[in-house]
Amino acid sequence: MGCRMEKFIPIVNRKECCKVWLDDVVYIENEGRRVKIVTDEKEFYLYAKVSDLSPYFDSDERFYPCMKGMVVNFDRVSSMKDQIIYFRNGMQYVLGRTNYLKTKQTFVNYMTAKKFD
Repeated sequence: MGCRMEKFIPIVNRKECCKVWLDDVVYIENEGRRVKIVTDEKEFYLYAKVSDLSPYFDSDERFYPCMKGMVVNFDRVSSMKDQIIYFRNGMQYVLGRTNYLKTKQTFVNYMTAKKFD
């Protein structure tokens, strides 16, 4: 049993039931009473809050709550500049100044800690 289990978020609603692999998640955000899970290929919706999904996240701190109701996957971030998060797939997300500064500092710490793994 030495193999690592792939982690996922289960999506179960009236339209579909599927697994969204954590490695595929770009970001997750609250959208009204639903949660939007964004991947490169598709957006998934679930009646829940972002905080309800936290038990599915890894403990390696790649999922960072950059503001209330929004979590980004640092493994999918390519850069951060001028209050904008740039993702590897070309997506962008604008943050307010305070949230941007906290997120950028945490991203720097995440990147520098990863080089020793």
